Amino acid sequence: MYQQHLNEVIGSGYSNSKACILCGLYFLEELMKDIIKLIKYTDISYMKRQIGCMIFLLLNTVLTLVYPSCISVIVDQGVAKGSIEDIIKYSILMFVLGILIMITNYVQQIKYAKLGREICEILRNRMFEKLCKTNYKFWCENRVGDIITILDTDVSLVEKILTSIISCGILNILYFSGIIMVLLLCNVKTGFLITILVFLFVLLQKKNGKKVKRGMSELREKIGWFNSETQEMIHNMPDIQLIYPEKDLVNSYMQQNRLTNMSYIQQTKNMLEAKNIGWGFNILSIFSVLLIGGYAVLREDISVGILFSMIVYVQQLYSPAVALGETYNSIKNAQPSILRISTLLENKEMVEEADFCPEGSLKGNIIFKNVTFSYAQNTDPVFRNLNLSLKAGRIYGITGDNVPRYILKA
Repeated sequence: MYQQHLNEVIGSGYSNSKACILCGLYFLEELMKDIIKLIKYTDISYMKRQIGCMIFLLLNTVLTLVYPSCISVIVDQGVAKGSIEDIIKYSILMFVLGILIMITNYVQQIKYAKLGREICEILRNRMFEKLCKTNYKFWCENRVGDIITILDTDVSLVEKILTSIISCGILNILYFSGIIMVLLLCNVKTGFLITILVFLFVLLQKKNGKKVKRGMSELREKIGWFNSETQEMIHNMPDIQLIYPEKDLVNSYMQQNRLTNMSYIQQTKNMLEAKNIGWGFNILSIFSVLLIGGYAVLREDISVGILFSMIVYVQQLYSPAVALGETYNSIKNAQPSILRISTLLENKEMVEEADFCPEGSLKGNIIFKNVTFSYAQNTDPVFRNLNLSLKAGRIYGITGDNVPRYILKA
């Protein structure tokens, strides 16, 4: 749906920049609709709980932003002037701020953990309850491995989106912007150069995010298919051993296992590339601060204490920069998971409840008239227009050829 909308916008005559903005807004709108839909399934006071968590997260962010400024005060007011009292006083202040940062971080992590576990529990209960009522057609169209992946991996990923990722993304933007403002106030040239590096970093992360999303979709598909086939093979191993050569079966399994692992390694490389982009940003930022800030100290435009503080701020800039990139990638990865969970919860292939309830035991013949049956859609019927009469009191046996169904395909 998103790709279709992208094609429509591009073909409507908009410029590339406007098309990207419109498609980005459309993506966020559709994502928020899917998230709100899942929140309704949980039946919890999500916004109230989220605000309670974000209070401590916001407090932790403010304290972390103020913390490095104590260094410049200690150096300029204490060390430079030789005042031991100021050194002790501001060092104690810095120590207290560090303790408060630890406490607020601990509290907000616990609160998010509780909220996340409750969301997981409710979603899994709802989906399992739904699965218990699904009909035979549903199980013909869906692999067991895919369903298990939804219950496990997809729910865990959505848990992070609904708890820490979105809120941390918002506060990382605020924290990131705050550090840039501090750097601009300390030294305009340094702050301006860091801003340019940030812009380049965002572009690289966006490009890498597309590759991460594509790789994650391919990996999930392979893992789900491989797990489903493996489970079916193990459950039916005695029968498979009678109809399929052991050597060919093992070779087929090993080949598919190798292909799945290769996809996993490739996706790991994609994720590591995102982290390396952030690390490269950190290296260039520190180099810029040391070069430009050091020259400003020599010209007495800024003090040595301010230069130390700028270095610490730039080092702290690395964490929210990487976190924002990971948040973008996580949201990209989570969209298919959200859609799969919503599709499962809204599944209409349910067992129909009949009103007929016999008063006594059933007796009589069993008659089939013009019955056609196949195990899955778009497959050849096992029989077509079957007419059969089974008389009561007799014993019948059904025979036929064995077909090797449990064969892994490379």
